[in-house]
Amino acid sequence: GLSELLDNLVTMEMLVYDCYVDENLTFDELQKMADYDKLELIMSKASTEMYTKCLHKWLVPFLQQCEHRQPGTFTSLLRDYIVTKAKTDLTLPTKIFEASKATQKRPIILSQDDVMSMALEALYVCGRDDQLDLALEIFQCLPQKGYGKETKESIRLHKEIDKLERHLGALKILHEQDVKKPLHYILETEKDADDAKMLMIRLTRAAGKRSEPLSEIAWRKLHDDVIQLQNQVYRCLSSGLCHEIFTESLLCSGRRESITLAGEYIERSNNESLPTQSYTKNLKVSYKRAIQLVISSAQEYFDSSTDMKDPCIDLARICLNLIRDTPTLIQEELDLINSLAMLDDFGVSIIPAQVRQTKDRIELIEKCLSTRDTSYKQQKKLMRLSHLLKIEKGNNSLREGKVLHLIARGAVKTQTLHLKLKNIILYFLLGYFRLMIVSFAYEVCQDLIERMHGPVWDVCVDLASFEDFKDISAKADLLSFSLAYCPADMIEPILQAKAVLETQMLYSTIHTDMEVDDKSSERAPLSATAALQHTTEILSSTTKTTKAVLSTVADTKWWQKTIKSLKQPTRRQVSETVVYDNDKFEKQGCHPFYEEFITSSHPDYAVVDYTRGKSACSPTALSESILRTAKLEEMLTEGETTQSSPEVLLELAKTKFPVDSSLGLAYLLALPDTKDVEKFFDGFPKTAITQQLTLYYYALQIYASVKPTAIPDTSPLYRNDPVKLIQRVINFVTNRDDLGWPQDVLDLVEKLKKCYESFEDYIQARTLVRIGSGVDIKRFTDDPEYKKETILGLTM
Repeated sequence: GLSELLDNLVTMEMLVYDCYVDENLTFDELQKMADYDKLELIMSKASTEMYTKCLHKWLVPFLQQCEHRQPGTFTSLLRDYIVTKAKTDLTLPTKIFEASKATQKRPIILSQDDVMSMALEALYVCGRDDQLDLALEIFQCLPQKGYGKETKESIRLHKEIDKLERHLGALKILHEQDVKKPLHYILETEKDADDAKMLMIRLTRAAGKRSEPLSEIAWRKLHDDVIQLQNQVYRCLSSGLCHEIFTESLLCSGRRESITLAGEYIERSNNESLPTQSYTKNLKVSYKRAIQLVISSAQEYFDSSTDMKDPCIDLARICLNLIRDTPTLIQEELDLINSLAMLDDFGVSIIPAQVRQTKDRIELIEKCLSTRDTSYKQQKKLMRLSHLLKIEKGNNSLREGKVLHLIARGAVKTQTLHLKLKNIILYFLLGYFRLMIVSFAYEVCQDLIERMHGPVWDVCVDLASFEDFKDISAKADLLSFSLAYCPADMIEPILQAKAVLETQMLYSTIHTDMEVDDKSSERAPLSATAALQHTTEILSSTTKTTKAVLSTVADTKWWQKTIKSLKQPTRRQVSETVVYDNDKFEKQGCHPFYEEFITSSHPDYAVVDYTRGKSACSPTALSESILRTAKLEEMLTEGETTQSSPEVLLELAKTKFPVDSSLGLAYLLALPDTKDVEKFFDGFPKTAITQQLTLYYYALQIYASVKPTAIPDTSPLYRNDPVKLIQRVINFVTNRDDLGWPQDVLDLVEKLKKCYESFEDYIQARTLVRIGSGVDIKRFTDDPEYKKETILGLTM
């Protein structure tokens, strides 16, 4: 214990007489202190100027004393002291390493391996980012390779020193670019790709934000520095990525010159392969990646601008123009920039970022149309704007349809505003302009109808409701299109309005076609003006009001005059190539469509003129128009107005029966009374076809009267085989005496029986003719006496 006591006494003497420590320190307190604390206490009294001398006078003797007492403490205490001081300040450790150079006669650190290891630990532990100069001074104190005896430890340490040199070089580059970092940051991020990338971004972006713009030379030096950092330290990053980061910083620098310079570091067209400058060899950003960088930078400028005149908009355009061949993605961004000027022309005030962020950009077209009443006239400009905004990208037809829809709606809205003018004089002065607006809206709607753009149905309905729109046929077409696309609740009012217009067109057709000698012929009861007014009222009224409006349509005297005109001869044009060869009614007439399905039929080629590829003029056109008009009025007035139409139905049936038996039979079945039917059938030759059709008619009437059906679809009755139906009805009525049916049904039964007997006589007569008996078929079926004599004569 005496040796330790002596050491403490020597230390106390040094502290009191050399270091001039606080006089309150007692020897007892000193004995209790650890060796490192004693070292700290001793060196705390050394001034900066005398620090090196104090190292030899105080530090070394104390450490030797500790080493004598416990080997190895010299190095361990000195290491702890250096590292502790280096954490906060490299000033004092620098003096220790300067005093430990290999050239010093009495180095503080005796082993050069210890010098290197302590220097490495001290430098990497330092948390200061403003002592690069001291770090470099310490590095200069380290021994060079080849000094002293080479051992495994020295080889390892020299490798670490080489690494330290690269780290110090990287730290120097960062400091030169005003990016302050401690040395240990370089060590920690060397293999971390994410942190390394963030460092490169910060380094290059900081250069672009300096108050004084970097010159071209400075930017090129920064590029070299970035590549050097990657080569020497940040191998976790590719040189291509570092080059991209630098190029992106040029693009985002906010300066025209820097953006232009970025063009030298990228491939500006798809066919570009070699760099234009030697220093960028193999470092050009690929064409595909260049497009992405340019677009990203342009979007940043665009979104940060306040309006179309903002300088950032020009910078965005410069970025995009770096790519010479303007691919689709670049063109889309240029189009978006160009759209700002057009939006401004329409008076739409909007921040550029809002234009990009608008999910459905058709809303911007709506704003253009709502800002000014006359915007709808600029159709081409609106179409161009919709193209620039990339509305319905990839579907030009749908985009044009949507824009035209809005244009038509804008025109209709302007027309509506004119109609609401309270100033009568101004209202009439604007009459011409209203007609122009309606004409324009109709042309747009026609275009949309041809494109089958269903959503425009609402505009078509609005346009059809304008009284200023005088073209009834056009209005009917608009409503027809609306019916195909409107919601369910609008079907009824649109149908009613369309029916009124069709009725007026039919009135006009009938009035034109009738050739009446009396020049003072009745005028059609529903004029064009009235039809337009009714259409407007229907589309804007309730069901009750609609019914009241339509109840005024009918005119009994006009109907009587029209029906009477049917009996007068009219001139009809028929295709000259059509030949009617069914006058004897020996074949069943049918529509040409069913020609292949009916054996030995007579197709009605007059229905369609196949040689010309269009409908031929029908001799029944007038009758069909009258019938359709009557049914439309009956429908519009919900049955309150029913025009008598038996003459029309009979006329149509008479014309169609030989050429289209099914249609002729349908006209007969539509007759409200069957009293004229027997006379109708008598007007045709008695053939197998006519008599079978007569039987079929009566069988249908009887069956439908006895077993009526409430099924809304076609009754199963009409799907049965006609021959089987006839036979079933005949068997039923002939096997019962007391049927108990109404008198009108019983009358039909008698006519059926009579017709059936006549048909049997006809079949018998035909049989006799085939065996060569020379029988007159007509007399045999019509004259009972002749029939009787013929049969008796054949039996004798």
